[in-house]
Amino acid sequence: MKKITFLMFICTLLWLPLSTVQAESVENTAIHTISVQGNSSLTATPDQADISIGITTTAATANIAAQENAVIANDIQTNLAALGIAKDKIHTKNYTFYPTYNNNTTTDHANEITGYAADNTVSVTLDDIAMLSDVIDSSIKSGANKVNSINFTMKNPKDMQQKALQAAIKDAREKADSIAKALGKHVTNVVSVSENNSYIESRNFASFSLRKSDGLSTPIEPDEIHINSTVQVQFIMD
Repeated sequence: MKKITFLMFICTLLWLPLSTVQAESVENTAIHTISVQGNSSLTATPDQADISIGITTTAATANIAAQENAVIANDIQTNLAALGIAKDKIHTKNYTFYPTYNNNTTTDHANEITGYAADNTVSVTLDDIAMLSDVIDSSIKSGANKVNSINFTMKNPKDMQQKALQAAIKDAREKADSIAKALGKHVTNVVSVSENNSYIESRNFASFSLRKSDGLSTPIEPDEIHINSTVQVQFIMD
């Protein structure tokens, strides 16, 4: 019995330092990480514009409204081509018909159909923004009565998007370095990187009505485009 007790005592003495070494090993191999978000916003000058031109015609019959609308749309496309705009940069879309009603509620004929309207949209992509005023003036003369929108963009945004992404990663690293320094540590490696959000932000002109008496003596000048990027990065600290 004494022999068995003695052996158990010896085993206990042997196990204690082993367990201490294992605990120290786990503590020494613990990985300290930090997760930060990096942001960037770069600016660029737009070199392309998408303009949406509206055509609305009304007549006593749907057929006449459609015919008048088609004449105006054809004139717009012909005159834009004369300005040197390629045919593949001009498209028609969103063609709709709808009845018009008598909105005078004080008469016995209130809400009766008074005629029909045809709506059509001519979309133009301009590689030369300086032509924007000429395009609108030409469309007015052809019979267009509305500009639905003007959107300034870039022909090849990929290069700026890559630069914005790199700037966001750099921002994340600088933040991680600052936090690690405050903790008395150093950033040594990267665990993971994920792109959270990247988008191009530009000022778009809202719709406005056009009349043949209108003129655009002052060119429409676009604001700078903002290319934004956000990343999430997890770093290792030592």
